[in-house]
Amino acid sequence: MGLWMPPRGEIHSSVLVAFGEVSTFAGALLGVDYKYRSGDKKQEG
Repeated sequence: MGLWMPPRGEIHSSVLVAFGEVSTFAGALLGVDYKYRSGDKKQEG
């Protein structure tokens, strides 16, 4: 139903920025955790 209804209000840009930063940080933590748990010991260089 969300596509057929007019928006109720506006999401403030600071909320969107904060959500983006938290999502990026969480993704980075999960990526580092996955790398070490997967046993991938390849070294670049």
